[in-house]
Amino acid sequence: MRGAVAVDAHMRRRATAPATLWKRLEARLNMLRLHASMLSEEVQIRATNHVPTVDPIDTSPEAAARIVRMQRGMPIGPVRDLTGWMEAAGCLIVAESFGTPRVDGMSQWIDGVPILLINADAPTDRKRLTLAHELGHLVMHSTEITEDVEEQANAFAAEFLMPADVIRPQLRNLRIDALPDLKRQWGVSMAALIERAFH
Repeated sequence: MRGAVAVDAHMRRRATAPATLWKRLEARLNMLRLHASMLSEEVQIRATNHVPTVDPIDTSPEAAARIVRMQRGMPIGPVRDLTGWMEAAGCLIVAESFGTPRVDGMSQWIDGVPILLINADAPTDRKRLTLAHELGHLVMHSTEITEDVEEQANAFAAEFLMPADVIRPQLRNLRIDALPDLKRQWGVSMAALIERAFH
């Protein structure tokens, strides 16, 4: 059993998020855990796919992202319908207003089911990045927790949403006027594109 209680949850939050806020959200995730557990006793949920897991000590975040894309047979290029893909892989995704922009989302393995709680008030491109970030946690940090889990999840999300081999030519000699089109194509923020260009 992975992450039986919400204290084991991964959370994408800003450093300024107060402890009272994320403790409240952990409690909410724990309540979702109980609901999901009761639901699973009544309904047999069969996902057409699954979220693979890797050892973050033996597998880099970038390699982990490529493994997930390859195992799912995802096309080269931008990820289409990320939410639909994750739900098809058995993820339970709940979007709720957190009442603050300081926390983007959190995730946890519960009895073999990946559960994510996402801030419904976040812009669409930020939600996509949060989903990919939390997917990185689910893939890499289901049992093995390393010191740099947030950096690993960020690197996973960047490679998962913007594979380096594909996007690198588009980011060479990047011009500001090209960012809006790239944002629409890749479904990520302009800030994420700029950061990707420098990594």
